[in-house]
Amino acid sequence: MMYHRLLLLFALCAGILGAADRATTRQEIIQVERAFNQYCIDHGRAAGWMEFIADHAYLMNRKTVGREEARASFVGEADDGSLTWTPSYADVSVSGDLGYSWGIWVSKGNGPDGNPAERRGIYLTIWRRQSDGHWKFVFDGGRPLADDVIASIHQSLKDHPAADYALPVATPTDAATLRKQLTEFDLAFSNEAVTQGQRGAFLSRLADEVLLLDRGVRTRAAAAGYMEKEGDSKATSWAPFLVDVSAAGDLAYVCGEWVFKGPGADGKPAEATGVYSAIWKRQADGTWKLVFDNGRAFPRDVIDRIKQRLTLTL
Repeated sequence: MMYHRLLLLFALCAGILGAADRATTRQEIIQVERAFNQYCIDHGRAAGWMEFIADHAYLMNRKTVGREEARASFVGEADDGSLTWTPSYADVSVSGDLGYSWGIWVSKGNGPDGNPAERRGIYLTIWRRQSDGHWKFVFDGGRPLADDVIASIHQSLKDHPAADYALPVATPTDAATLRKQLTEFDLAFSNEAVTQGQRGAFLSRLADEVLLLDRGVRTRAAAAGYMEKEGDSKATSWAPFLVDVSAAGDLAYVCGEWVFKGPGADGKPAEATGVYSAIWKRQADGTWKLVFDNGRAFPRDVIDRIKQRLTLTL
């Protein structure tokens, strides 16, 4: 296929990418995302996902870990091209081995009344370059959002595009050390949120171009305004169960579990659990900042099974 030949050509660029190479590689991820969508249209959703999925991928919304669980999740589903998506943004590590894209998904079908209906939202796909040079996705997740929220996010992308910068080449750090550092970093983030308040903990760690998907806002300024209305809270803690970092140590993704313990809608003590996905980008000053965050509510038994499967699979 033509896009496979293009990928092999791009894969010849090894080591640390310059600004022009990173722009090219970002477009490469956009092209792969579009090819993924088109493959699903042409060959069916199940076949498309099996073509582009990495062996150990975690699919947040499907609650699956690994290729075979993902394959089984499609059994009995309609395979009629009712789900399509379009990438809006992509970024990539300076080492060219880890990247991500987000954009709009559209699901067409019948509503509760039996009439044709559409649902829309925003998705996140995290991509890893494989040993043969091809990109495969290692994470997929997202959420439905109202049309006006989707439009606001995309208007923000036009008005406040993400800064295009890359870190100077640093002394290489082994992957295990990088993962340990990010794990400790995320746990410290949670600890600050429950001891000092979530608003301050978040705002000190948000990049200017951050997309907080569960809140439906993009940019640090928009997040600050949202959190001001939301009020401060110390009721939610979290812990990562999956951490991966680029070879250059400049881009990372973290997935984990969150727990809310506080008053419910009726004012009585309540507890809720779920999972989250986050992308961290190292800034020009060397600090890590959050560029994407999303959370979904899941019951405890589902979370425990995901954690167990990740431990066995990775």
